[in-house]
Amino acid sequence: MLIVPIVNMISLSLPHESIAVSQGLNQSLKKLGNAIAPVLTTTIMTAFSQPLTKIVSGHTMVVGTVPTATAFNIVFIVGIVLAVACILLSLAIKSRSLKKNQTLKPR
Repeated sequence: MLIVPIVNMISLSLPHESIAVSQGLNQSLKKLGNAIAPVLTTTIMTAFSQPLTKIVSGHTMVVGTVPTATAFNIVFIVGIVLAVACILLSLAIKSRSLKKNQTLKPR
């Protein structure tokens, strides 16, 4: 639900001749994130898993593995760190482009 407003904001904030390139870059980065995030999450969940056991006829059998609470905490922390990094990067890019535009405009 958040994707459409973001795409609209990108389209409206750019010069008309740059919209196609920016939308292509936006789509490419979204696809890259959609490819990397599940792999990273699965790696963390697998690394921090514990056996799921069941007692059958007095014997304990391992029937599978489940992620621990630590795995979910690490995934959450990684997501927060990456989100903060993206926000800082976007602010740095925005301030740099504002400074560049101010130096280019005649007074």
